[in-house]
Amino acid sequence: MINKPAKSFDWNRVKEVVLRTEDIGKDMVDSTTVKKILKQRASELAKEPDTIKDVERIDIIEFQLSNEVYAFELDFVKEVYPLKEFTPVPCTPQLIVGIVNVRGKVVSVVDIRKFFSLPDKGITDFNKIIIIDNSVMHFGVLADSIVDVCSVRIDELQTELPQVKGISSEFLKGVTKNGVIILNTDKILKDKRFVVKEEIA
Repeated sequence: MINKPAKSFDWNRVKEVVLRTEDIGKDMVDSTTVKKILKQRASELAKEPDTIKDVERIDIIEFQLSNEVYAFELDFVKEVYPLKEFTPVPCTPQLIVGIVNVRGKVVSVVDIRKFFSLPDKGITDFNKIIIIDNSVMHFGVLADSIVDVCSVRIDELQTELPQVKGISSEFLKGVTKNGVIILNTDKILKDKRFVVKEEIA
């Protein structure tokens, strides 16, 4: 088996995602903190042996959800936005929290806890919305908090899992050695249950 060339970790992309928020107040990640984190990560990656530089990796954003840590592939993450308020939409599935205005654009917000039948924690002032996009569909996913942005080796992911924490295997990309559950972002974006029909909205 021939390993694919390693995908370099795009630190500018990481910084863009972390900083692309508005009016978060005390929860805002300032540029000094971001630079410190990125410098530390770059230093750690630079120490990796030459033998693993050709190993395929994926970049992920980790987030807290009902006392578990999940992750989306960074390629599908457009931005992280603070949840200040939302407008409920009648006659929609329970997993649709409502809609929000993100700089003039209406974005649907979904609670994937409902989709995966995970325990409810309740919405607080510290909740975030992770906006995911595949050029055809986009919506915001409710998160309790953002945990980390990092790169993981694909060959270290545990993938032979029929079900994890109530999540069907079709929506799983894998589980890291630290127990972070990486969701199949593309599969979620393509699921029609996340669509808010125009005639209802």
